[in-house]
Amino acid sequence: MIKSTLILLFCILLAATTSTADSVDIPLDFMTIQEGIDFVSDGDTVVVLWFGDYQGPGNRDLDFGGKNLVLRGIGEPVLSGLGGGRGIVFQNDESSSSIVEGIVFQDYRETGNGYAVHCIDASPTFKSCRFAESGDMGCTAGGGGAVCLEGNSNSLFENVAFYNNSSNWGGAVFCLFGAAPSFFQCRFEANGAGDGGAVACESYATPKFNECEFLENAGNGGAVYVGYECRPVFEDCEFFGNDSWAATGEYDPGRGIGGAFFVDDGHVEMMRCRIIDSRAGTNMWAMGGKGGGIYIDGGSLFAEEILFEDCSSAFYGSAIWAENAAVEIRQCTFGLGSTAPAGGALYFEDVSGSIEQCIVAFNVGGGVLGLRLWPQFACNDIFSNSSGDYLGELNELTGIDGNISLNPIFCGETFPDRLSIADNSPCAPENNDCGQLMGFLEPACPPQATLLLVPSEYSD
Repeated sequence: MIKSTLILLFCILLAATTSTADSVDIPLDFMTIQEGIDFVSDGDTVVVLWFGDYQGPGNRDLDFGGKNLVLRGIGEPVLSGLGGGRGIVFQNDESSSSIVEGIVFQDYRETGNGYAVHCIDASPTFKSCRFAESGDMGCTAGGGGAVCLEGNSNSLFENVAFYNNSSNWGGAVFCLFGAAPSFFQCRFEANGAGDGGAVACESYATPKFNECEFLENAGNGGAVYVGYECRPVFEDCEFFGNDSWAATGEYDPGRGIGGAFFVDDGHVEMMRCRIIDSRAGTNMWAMGGKGGGIYIDGGSLFAEEILFEDCSSAFYGSAIWAENAAVEIRQCTFGLGSTAPAGGALYFEDVSGSIEQCIVAFNVGGGVLGLRLWPQFACNDIFSNSSGDYLGELNELTGIDGNISLNPIFCGETFPDRLSIADNSPCAPENNDCGQLMGFLEPACPPQATLLLVPSEYSD
């Protein structure tokens, strides 16, 4: 009886043990990462320990072979491209259960293969990884200095950093042919490209970005390039110090297009974002000089609750330059921008749509410029922009459809958000005839005196 019970207990323990995921350690169990991947099964884990850089045969061009396994780094091990090749290629229908976590990808700059990860009709998950110092020609069309996603690739990138990568299209990431990745709490910093300093998408790609930061990236579209029929979505993201000029560092008459975004027959949707100190062609030789925040030629833009602050362009549209496009812009603040005289913070040429509940105030070079066709304006405060509030063929709209021209009474430098409004602002819902909030930021300070918060170079 006792013997039978012990045998039964052993069988139960054996079943429980074999039903749990196993793991192997690199380089303790195997010398190379690919050996570990080949050994394990679905649901298992390959642990990569920090023992310097992993490069060369067995540590490059890694292939999961369709397995849903976890590749986990301990101590931030580095997969290095100095030995040639790419980092990982996912091309066997890997799913979100294929996870790469805690790995640093660095120095993938081999000509023609200069990117760390390539996903082709595969959707692995990346967590707490870093992609740095990679790029060259990238994948298709020379795009994606660090990561290229093609076709049915719906990867999730969570808490991933992209630093100082470069390429022709999308210095860090290139999405194309319908790829639909998601980026959550990711950071893109100091990446550069010809188009899309940090990210580029083309040919029906639909990436999504939530709570991401884009810092000091450079290219035509300093942070993002949006190509044909792409539909990216940005929520709660911050764009700071992105530049359309610095990617080349030398004279190029085509530079200076879209300090943060270059939209080229694509469709952008953005909510609750901040675009600050974004620059298009601030160098005197950058004859493009259009769209300090966003440049859009064809396609559409939906922007709701967006702050444009301290954006600048050499010639037109310190915040937005739009032509042959459709826009819906609601509850945004455009303040302290700078462009050439009569260039406008907002430049619209053959553009349909609407501008509602926005503040356009204290911008050097003018407020809103319209040529031939421009959006409908309702319930906006357009006030004290040098060179005039309404420019081009756009007539004065103050007093029409709830549009006003009154000092918005910003809280000023002593508050965390200097372009938030005071309780006695005419842009507060209870203080205007529209009964709606104008601008991005809610009242954040007690009633203020009528303060002219302007950039130092402003003159009326």
